[in-house]
Amino acid sequence: MREYPEARLGRANRGRELWSGDRPENAFDPAEFQPASSPPDNREWLSDGGWFASRPHRLFRARSATGGVWLVRRRRQATDVYLRVFARGHDLPADADAEIAVVWFNYAYPNWPAERCRKWASQALRPQRGAS
Repeated sequence: MREYPEARLGRANRGRELWSGDRPENAFDPAEFQPASSPPDNREWLSDGGWFASRPHRLFRARSATGGVWLVRRRRQATDVYLRVFARGHDLPADADAEIAVVWFNYAYPNWPAERCRKWASQALRPQRGAS
């Protein structure tokens, strides 16, 4: 077993060895990296803002694209933020926030168990405190 010198840093730096770049399991391999797809053009990105503006009660959107579906989550803030995830090879889910939210969390956090994704999706759909 290989010994890592950063493991001897002491208690204050104990977690540091887990994130060391020289460890093989933490190394970035460009051959394994695959972009989701070519990013959509500006018209598609801008259409999300207009789509959500015309549907103020909605928090999630699914938009078809070549090779899959763009799943968009709206985070309400002073200026809305749109978080997009590309679901390669996935069919369009039902046009309802509850179904899209679960699929969005499954693709945004692929290492999470399905039950955790469902839990976070239901939490994301709850009304925010202080929201009008």
